[in-house]
Order: sequence, then structure tokens, then C-alpha cells
Amino acid sequence: MLDRADVEIRRTVDSALLVPLTDAQASTESGMMLNHHYVDVRGCSLADARLALAEEAEALEQLEAADWAGDVADQLMDDAYHESEFLFGFDIGTTGAIHALSAAGATPITSCNGGVIDGEKHSCDVPTILFSATADILPRILRAADVAEVGLINNDGHVELFADWLPKFHAFAEQLLVELES
Repeated sequence: MLDRADVEIRRTVDSALLVPLTDAQASTESGMMLNHHYVDVRGCSLADARLALAEEAEALEQLEAADWAGDVADQLMDDAYHESEFLFGFDIGTTGAIHALSAAGATPITSCNGGVIDGEKHSCDVPTILFSATADILPRILRAADVAEVGLINNDGHVELFADWLPKFHAFAEQLLVELES
């Protein structure tokens, strides 16, 4: 069973505190200090974001059927990572939101599903995605966050998206893509 994280959901982003990444910082091939396994997914198209979301939805459905744990879930995640164009390199449950944020013009920096699927220790205790953004793209992201009931806060010049329940990231991604397509 997928557990909910114990976190207060709030949306308190102050766009005056944003320090967007430069192109040189975001295009690094050696990783950045915040994420040594950084993958540059900037400029994702809406079509690719939709494909990433669909692949993730299939993986999440299979994980739910496996009750989110055990050897079956481990094998499902391993298979998804090796068979997917979009899932490799990201924790299951974060991929759709990462690609939707990219399609919105944000630069995803680091992400973690909080270990809520496999129960192993992860870098964060809650599902989270840290991204760089400019003030002009925030309104759509905030609207999507409000609908999906996920949190958004400032984090050292960037924005942190977080959730108390991993499937909310998928709902956020769906809503953000709707925002972008309108």
C-alpha cells in the first residue's frame, strides 16, 4: 500500500526570490552541485510530456496492482526503467511532473519519490521536485498545483514542488499540461 507522507501542503512561492539557472548551469554534462546525476530535460515538448505521462501512468497502474511493494513492484520498476524512453533516470512517480514542468519552461533540477514505493531510504522523506523557474511561468504552475493539491515553496532561489501522496504529482502534471494547452 502506498503511504501518505506527513507534510503540510502549502503554496507560498515568492517570485521575487527566484534566481533562475543560467543556460550554462542548466546544460552541464557533469551534473550540478544540487544533483550529481542531473539530466537536462529542458525544452520538452507538450507531445513528449504527454508521452512521458502516459508511460508513467502505465507503470503506476502496474505498481498499484502490485500493492506498491515487494518483489513484484521492484521488477515492475526495473522493467519500466529499461523499457521506457522517459522514465529512465527518474524515480517512478516524478517523471510526468518533471516533463510537464519542462514543457512549461521550467528547468527541473532534482527529484525524489521519497522512497514511498520501495521503502528504501531516499534523499527526501516526501515526494519532491526542485526546479528553476522565472516569474512569468509561475501562474500556470501555481494553478495546476492548487488543483492537484500539491505544495510549492521557495527553496534557495528555486521552487520546490512537494506532495503528501505520490499520485498527486501525476495529477499535477495532467493539470499543468491542460494549462499549457489552453
